[in-house]
Amino acid sequence: MPALRNPVHESMCRDVAGGMSREAAWRAAGFGSRNSTRFFKRPEIAARVTELQEEFAEGSRISLAYLQERMLSYAQGDVTDYLEPRPYTDGKLRVRNLKELPPELRARIARVTIDKNGTINFEIYDKVKALETLIRSIGPTRLEVTGRDGGPINLSDPANLARLDEEELQMLQHVVLKIESHAAAEPAEAGEAE
Repeated sequence: MPALRNPVHESMCRDVAGGMSREAAWRAAGFGSRNSTRFFKRPEIAARVTELQEEFAEGSRISLAYLQERMLSYAQGDVTDYLEPRPYTDGKLRVRNLKELPPELRARIARVTIDKNGTINFEIYDKVKALETLIRSIGPTRLEVTGRDGGPINLSDPANLARLDEEELQMLQHVVLKIESHAAAEPAEAGEAE
């Protein structure tokens, strides 16, 4: 649909499509408080507002690829990228000048605070959360591995493993490693709590 012939009407439609209330758009155009509801219910006006809202939504849509790229960048964050050796000291570190960091490193910073002593404190985005978000965006959020008729897989039976393709074997190996790493971490955590 082309722009409305009346530029005031077009402007009001754009204002409403951009998020302004109908009443505010009506008043901004110089009209009194009456008749805004009736005006925006007119078929050509309602259709134009809807069309503009769809255009605005399409233009501001963030692509999945962009979000995945951001999450991958956060997951690759390394705090040592933000530190440098102090001159004339034995390996003591200081925070690099944040203004001089490349844009991709600045984008990984979640928060910067300066305490009452003037010390700069900063946090980079959580790598684990970034990885979880990235994984959810590219695959199923739940992996369920079962054997025949929904029962457990008998991993000691070579016939069961022989039926798996290469990708399934790699996935199974990944799951086993994850379970082993969690099992190894649990006793240490239990010992710390005592």
